[in-house]
Formats: sequence, structure tokens, C-alpha cells
Amino acid sequence: MAVIGDRLASPETGWKRYDTVGGEISYSAGTWSKFAATSSHLGESPLYSSSATSKITFAFVGTKIRLIHRTYLDQRTTVVSIDGVSDQYATKDINSNGYGILCYEKTGLDYRKHFVEISYLPDNSISGAPDAIDIDDAGSLLHNDEVTNIKDLDVGKRIRCNYSAASGVVGVFRGLGQETANFIPVASTATPNGDFYFIMVEDFNKKKILVADRNIQHSISWNTLNSSGIASGSGLELRIRNNSIPIMTSNTLPSGVARSDTNTDPTMPAYHAFDNSYTTSWKTNSTKGQLSYQFPAHKIINKYGLHIINKDVGPKSWTFEGSNDGVTWDILDTVTDGGMTSGLTKYFTVSNNKLYIQYRLNISTSMATDRIVIGEFSMYENDIENLSCTLRLLTGGTSSTDKHNEWDEYIVNSTLNGKITAGDRSVWYWDGTHTLASTVNTSPDTRTVRGSASLSNLGYSLSGTAAAAIGFRPVLEIKTIFQLKSLIFSNGEYKKFNPGKPFSPATSQEATPAMTSNTTPSGLAFASSIYSATYDAWYAFNKKDDSEGWAMRTGSTSYLGYGFTTAKTIVKYAIRSGSILAELPKTWTLSGSNDSRDGADGTWTTLDYRTGQTWTTNNTDTEYTLQSPGPYKFYRLNITENNGNTAYIGVNEFKLYELVTPAIPAISSSWETVSTTLPDADIFTNKGMDDLSVLDRKQATFNIPMNDNSSLGEVLGKGRMFKERIDLDKYIDIKKISVK
Repeated sequence: MAVIGDRLASPETGWKRYDTVGGEISYSAGTWSKFAATSSHLGESPLYSSSATSKITFAFVGTKIRLIHRTYLDQRTTVVSIDGVSDQYATKDINSNGYGILCYEKTGLDYRKHFVEISYLPDNSISGAPDAIDIDDAGSLLHNDEVTNIKDLDVGKRIRCNYSAASGVVGVFRGLGQETANFIPVASTATPNGDFYFIMVEDFNKKKILVADRNIQHSISWNTLNSSGIASGSGLELRIRNNSIPIMTSNTLPSGVARSDTNTDPTMPAYHAFDNSYTTSWKTNSTKGQLSYQFPAHKIINKYGLHIINKDVGPKSWTFEGSNDGVTWDILDTVTDGGMTSGLTKYFTVSNNKLYIQYRLNISTSMATDRIVIGEFSMYENDIENLSCTLRLLTGGTSSTDKHNEWDEYIVNSTLNGKITAGDRSVWYWDGTHTLASTVNTSPDTRTVRGSASLSNLGYSLSGTAAAAIGFRPVLEIKTIFQLKSLIFSNGEYKKFNPGKPFSPATSQEATPAMTSNTTPSGLAFASSIYSATYDAWYAFNKKDDSEGWAMRTGSTSYLGYGFTTAKTIVKYAIRSGSILAELPKTWTLSGSNDSRDGADGTWTTLDYRTGQTWTTNNTDTEYTLQSPGPYKFYRLNITENNGNTAYIGVNEFKLYELVTPAIPAISSSWETVSTTLPDADIFTNKGMDDLSVLDRKQATFNIPMNDNSSLGEVLGKGRMFKERIDLDKYIDIKKISVK
């Protein structure tokens, strides 16, 4: 284990490293410059300032932190404050001229968000920033103004986002509010694959405007951006989903618990489905499986997503369920054929307004015969369902005198409500690469570019030019969409109508594969005897009509069965007739065993008994339901009588069915009292009805005579005022009034 003064070229086990340039670190008070570039630095060259009042601030989530420095004799004493508690150290006394030197370590902190401020004593000439910061590998480094949820954004706040793209094409945005990868270089790149910040610059009339803190991609033309919709006046509409599950680094870190059943491949554990990576997966060595996540606090989840790397090994049918004790699970969604696509994420909407602490995917069948593989399993709350997001470019002005544009308003002149210095290079990274604007410049085929040589610099580029000196800096507009929610006020109570659900019958599927021999592709087909190899046991499990299938001579013990590799709960079975109906069983028992090795030995439990069974048509299934099914490895049909053939007993197909989804009882419609006082906006949002058509209202026409409303009903004459009350508890919407 490293100690103070050691050189740490890379983080030790249990730690992870962050560069201190171009990311989560905020530099203030004084001009910060880079040390001369050298391969001895741990990333980009660290910064230094000649001002003794310079400060560095950031935050981190974790339990420990290390500061690694480029040390030299002229550096000031460093003061580190963590949550208001200060320590100090002199880098020159630790190592007078070194690179990557461990100068500070703090351990034993609570696992939570900590705020760090680095300042300097006026005892030397240079204030040196750390070259790198190490924290525990389950933690994360945050900017002081960073938020992880859209609803927490305010002017000056920032939210992290990931962007990846091939050279010259528009890429993919994902992971809003999450740390997905290292930051995209501040000098930009043609092939980005990293994170950046969207910084909020304006919040007006339910619209938030956020600008990227850097050019996230260069060598991409305005024409390319325009063809995707980004450079157009209306911008490119985005669908942003904020995953409620954090990026998991183990089954329990950073928070919550990822779980799966005992069939999980130990090399591909549950948390791999929650690690925000498409290169790792959760896998189960079975065609069934359960994958769940337990939140630290109760949440209302009404959407989930599944990313399948290869659809041929993905789930086919499942239920999505919620629980508050891990024992009783409520089914929130049932999918019988997911229709997944390789390499894509598919989202499923859930009608749920109940808080649960655990949610799980209960998979009943797979597209494969031996496994299930899921790349990512995400869950979403409804707090951003009413948001519309658009991606576009900044406006940049047509000339140096045109100041009515977003570059000048936000980048050059705004302090973001006092949170930054206007035009701060360490906030906007405007130097080195021009930022492409949407504004037409000297001709229709030219576009304004800003920055690079200086903050206020304004030039132009041809719309088709893709150059390393010109970059793409996106603007994100987030608009709040008006929501119409309704509650019914009746008898002093605010109510909602729950329409209920009809009965959903159980579904099942054949548990045996299509056999090509008694042992392939899996399991064991067996019988007490066979007439010949042409009528072997496996012919009753080959999923074909073979006239007779399995057959044997009469006059001895007669049974036919199948042994699985693992115990299965068979809920029903079927016997399929062939071409000779008299050979078919008439009386039999179905038995199960967990200790038989070949179908002949072992202890057997009777599961079903039938007598007097007859067939009237060829190639027809007759199904039988088990009243008390249980898990057994071997199942055997013990035949004591056939339908009259004195020479042979035969079965065309013997089918065993396992449960896919259980029967779901019908849920009656009902009225739910939401509140007895006027509900606030949150109650309306979470509990209100989106669609009044569930009330099954019927159009009604009613006539109100224009009389004096007395018992005599005297008709009013001309010029008289007519007044009548209409019962709005009964007539919710008045569509038309006709006066005659």
C-alpha cells in the first residue's frame, strides 16, 4: 500500500483516478495555466496559478480520497478542507521535484457526498493544483454545481451526459445525469466516446436552455448536423430517459441491491445488467430467471427498458413485478413475446401508481434453449414524462457588431447568476477549436463560427466543411409539456376511477425439446419396451405426426416417459392421437420422480389418474391438467389399458407443459378516494386520471322545459329570464346546447 511521498503512476486496487483538467474541478481566483507538457504527468498537464488567493473546488461521493501532485520547490503550502474540516501539507517538503507524488490521503469518511475546497498559504510563489485525484472505486467525482436529475437544474447548475460518434457523423447521446466514461478532451476529438457537461444558462417560461461546456466533436460539417435535424431551426427532438438505478459497480455499490436467482452464471452477475455498459451482461444458465433491483427508498416505477446484445439468447416472455417485502410480488406487466432486437433497447410502459422498494423481471421463457443474457435492465420514474427535449446549435451573430445572439449572451457575457466569471475559459473551453453556430454568415452557404483565437472571435465556415478546427457544441432545450389530469369531486371527496382488469388465463409451453434420439438434444426419452427402433421412445417427443410414434407389444408393463436435466413443474400434459386409435391409452397414471436415473428405478409419486379415455379423430391433442403439480425431474405415463388393440400400445406424441405465466385474477373496477381536501399539484400529477374515457360515459340528451320551475310549470313568456341548474356530478361534459 502506497504511503505519502510515493510515486503513484496508476491507482491502487480499490481506488479509481480522475484527471484534474477538463472535468469536475472548478478553478477560481487568478489565472490558471498549464505546467509544461511532459510524459511524466498522469494525464493532461496540471494547472498552476501565481495568485495566493486561488481556489479549487469539487465534490465527491465515497469514503476516501488521495491527492497526487507535480511537486516543486516554489509551490505554496496546500490547505484541503473536506466538509469544512481542514488539513494542510507542503508538497515541496514531501518531494522537492517529482511527478505523480502522493501528497495527501483521507480515509474513513461516510459513504456520501463530500465537498472539497483547496486553497493556499501565501508562503511561496506558485499555487499548484493536483495532477490527479483518486477516490474509492465505488465512488464518483462531482462538480460543486453538478446535479444528477433534470428536476434539480437551475441557472449555473450542470448535468453530465455521454456522447459517442464515429468520425464525420452524428453520434448517440445517453446517460444524462450519470457518470458513464471519462470526459471528452477539452480540445475535442473527431471520434468522441466520453462525457461532457450540459450547463444551464436560462430558465424561462417552462423552458430550460443548456449549453455544452465544450466542443464535443470536431471534423463534422454543418451540413451533416443539419441533415440530422440538429442545425435546423426547430432542432432535433430527443427522447431522454433518466434511469432511476445508479451505475452499479457491484451487487451492493454504490447503493441499493442487485439480485438474481441461483441459476446465474457467477462470471456474469446481476449488477452487470445495471452497470451502464453494453459490453457486460447478466447471464443465467437456464431458460428461466429472476433479475431484480432493490432501491434504498420506495419509488413509483412506470417504465422499464431492456437492452439485448443478441436477441437469440434474450428473454422471450416475462412478468415485471413489484414488492415491498421480497416475498409477495405484484405483477405490473406481462409480456408473452418481447420482440427484442439485437443491439437495441426496448422500453415497456407500466400502469403503476404504487410505491415499491423492489422491482424484478421474472423470466419464464428464453429465445435460447439453455440460457438468458441481458445487457442492461433500466427503470424509470415519471418525473420527466412531461418533458420535451430538443437538440440544436447556438446562434452566433452575423458580424462583430451583432451582439444579439446566444454566444455573446451566454458564453461571453453571462455570469450564470453569479456562479462563474463571464467567459471563463475553464468553464466553456472556448479556445483552440471554433464552435459552429446555426447562423448564416456572409452567404447562404456559410455559417458563423465563434471562439478559438479569442472569446469574442467571430468568423465563418462553408456549410460543407468538416475540419479539426471547427467543433460541434450542442444546445439542449428542455420544455415542460402541459399535463391534463382529472379527479372527480363527489360527496366531498376527490376520487379517481380505476377501471380494473379482466381475467388473464395462465399460459404454458411445451417443456421438452424436439428430440432426435433418446438423449439428444437434451434429457432422456424412455419406455418400458419398444416394438422396434422405428418406434423408439423419442418418437413420442419429436414434435411430428409419425402415425404411431412410440409403440410396443401388449402383454407386459407399459410406460413411456421423459427425464429432464433439472426438475420442472409440469402443470398439464397432452396425449396426441395417431392413425391407429385403438392403440391409444384408455387407463393410466402419470407419476413424477426426483431420484430416478433411467425411468425404471426410483421413487414415484402419482400426479394424475385417468380411466375410460377414448379418441375419435386422428392427430388430435387431448389435454389434462394437474391439480397438484410439483417440481420433478422424471415424468412417466404408466398405461394399464389401451382402446382395444390386442397387439400393440402406441402414443403418437406425449407432451409435457410447464407454466409460462400464472393466471391473473380479474380486478374489479372501483372508485378510489384520493383526498378529502383540494389536492395539490403533486397529487394531481401522480394520482390524476389521464383519460376520462375509462369512465365509459354515454352520451345523453335531456330536455329542460322553459317554465317557471313551479309545480304548475307555467311556460315563460317573451322577455323573461330562464334559469336552470344542471347536475354536473351526472353530466360531466356539456357538448351542445340547443334552445328552441
